[in-house]
Parts: sequence; structure tokens; C-alpha cells
Amino acid sequence: MIKKTFSNDSDDQTRLRGALIGCGYISPRHIRAWGQTESAELIAVCDTDIDRVTSAASAARVEQKFTSVDDLLDALGSELDFVDVCVPPEYHLDVIDKVSARGIHVLCQKPLAATIEDSLRIAQIVEERKIVFAINEMWKWIPAYEHIWGLLKSNQLGEIQFVKFTGHSNLLLPRRDASIFEEIPDRPSVANRDALMPRFSTMKQLIVLEYGVHILDMLREWFGEPKELRATLGRSNPDLIGEDSAFIELKYGFMAEVLLDWSMPGPETPDNIDGESLLIRGSKGMITAYAGKWVEWHPVSGKVQRYRFPADTRDSGFSRSHQDFSKAVIEQVEPASSVKGNLATQGLVMSSYASASSGDWIAAPAAAISAATSRW
Repeated sequence: MIKKTFSNDSDDQTRLRGALIGCGYISPRHIRAWGQTESAELIAVCDTDIDRVTSAASAARVEQKFTSVDDLLDALGSELDFVDVCVPPEYHLDVIDKVSARGIHVLCQKPLAATIEDSLRIAQIVEERKIVFAINEMWKWIPAYEHIWGLLKSNQLGEIQFVKFTGHSNLLLPRRDASIFEEIPDRPSVANRDALMPRFSTMKQLIVLEYGVHILDMLREWFGEPKELRATLGRSNPDLIGEDSAFIELKYGFMAEVLLDWSMPGPETPDNIDGESLLIRGSKGMITAYAGKWVEWHPVSGKVQRYRFPADTRDSGFSRSHQDFSKAVIEQVEPASSVKGNLATQGLVMSSYASASSGDWIAAPAAAISAATSRW
């Protein structure tokens, strides 16, 4: 049930009311996304840190601030249609359990949870309580990739023959010589690295879990579940525990390759998206994408078509992800990034680590989570 409607011109429309829980590093993207969503609005923010919650409330232009989830729900539980969960993954289950018990729908920042057990429990809760639940898997909503998604759905490429995705950047490359890696104006990559390193340096599993998950989710959405998966992982930065590079092979009726590296020498990049490239070859032509901003369609016959997309591709992806969730709540349908789909994506992530450890191909990798009991 939607708890509020508003009138806009002559048309009655549903406008969802929600709260942001967690006001840390990623929350500004979520706040901007809700500001661009006509069918939903934030009415409250919540975080245990009073400074963060005050800053988020100002950015979201809301007056209602809370430092406790229980206090938020006691005050506004009957008014909220949804919550946007942006707390660390180890707290996802507790927050989702409390929120869903009130019949409130949930958008959850990835990953689903910190353990497989918590992920499966969240899936059970979502099913039992019949709430609309989505993971903020926003890469497929980046405008350039969403455009490619549309071409694939309309079979513009014909039979797929080969796919290669590359994501290379110097995001985490150690800075041993400042004269070589001189900061370029308006390109705050070093500042971004310094902000990320305290968290990234302690992660035992890094680039596949933090970045590769987006790409694997996107490939699943486009091509379905791969038959087999094999992965090789590497680490260049000695300040890290986990991997900063990965090579993942996916067997469909064709081969798909994913090459990721966050410690690749080269020019400064303000965003790791700037180092992305994509090639999809099909029987009817070939499509390429660069930096999530330029797409070229080369048909076997006919003129080359070129498309340019917004410079801030990430914000656009967040906005479209939030809009898809809002639409699913209003229409009471399954969102594109459902809990079931996310468990399959997690299966690909887990299988990447298992394959890197064993050196083997992993069969039916998307189903791996159903039998898993260990931590990621």
C-alpha cells in the first residue's frame, strides 16, 4: 500500500515517501538520485554519527533527522513507503529485518550482506513479508550501458559471438614518485584514492567484490547465466590485502572476458569508469563503448552510428536505479535488481574467488551461493 499521493497539474500521481539510513561515503549519490526521482522523495535521514546525519539532512533538504533506526521507525514507520539502506554490509540484515517488519519496502546498497548466511536470511525475509526489495546495482543503468542493453533486447547484434569488458585505472596504484603522478587540476583521483584506501586496504577480497560485481551483474542481465566461469586474481599494491586485478572468463554459447585492474600505470583518472572499454561482436555487427560515455554501433551493412552520453555517468546510473525501484514499488512488481538476481550475481563473485584458488573452471557459477556457508 502506498501511503501518500499528491496532485501534479491535472494528473493524480503517486509519490513515495522514504528515509535514508546510513549517511556515509556513498550517501551523496543516493541523495542526488532521490532528488531526480519524480515519483519519490526523502522525508528523513538516519545515521549514528550526528555530524553525518546533519550534513545529509542539509543536502537532502529534510528536517527530520534520527541517530537510531528504532527512533526513526517509531516516529515515522506509519508514513514511510520505503527506506534506502546505506549502512555497512554487516548491518544490512538487522536494519532490513526491522524495516520490513513494518511492511516498508527496501532499496539496499550493494553488497546484499557481509556473509552468505545473512544474504540468504534477507532473501527469506523478503519472500515471507512480501516487500519490494532491490539492490542498488546501478552499472547496467549507466546511460551508455542501458543503451546497449536496449540494442541487445531488440536483437540488433544478432547471434553474440564474443564479449570483452576492460576496466583499467590507476585508482589504487602506489604513489612512489610524486613527480610522475602529478595531480591534474579538477581530477581528484589521488584524493579519491586516499579516501578509499582505509577501507579497501583491509578487505581480503577486493576488486571482484567491490567493482567486478557490477560488471558481472550487468553481463547476467544482458546474457543470462553462464555455463562455466574461470578466474585469475592478482595484487600489485603491497598496501592491500585483497586483489587489485582480475581476469574472469565466462562460457556461454560464446566467450565473455572481464579484465579489471585498479593499479595500472597511466594518466590520472578521476573515476575508474574512465578506464572502461567494452566490445560486443555479433553476427549483425559490432558495438563498442568507452569510458561509459561513448558508444559506437558498427553494423555489418549500413552506416556507423555514434552516441555520446552524460559526463557524470555514475550519477545517471544511480538515478535510473532508484527510478526502477520506485516504479516497482508503485506497480508492485519485481525490480530489475531483485534479491533473487543478486544472489545469482553473488554466485558469480564467489565462484571467481573459488576458481582463482583452485585453478579450475566452476560449473553453473550463478547457483554457487545456494550451497555456500562460508564468508565471502
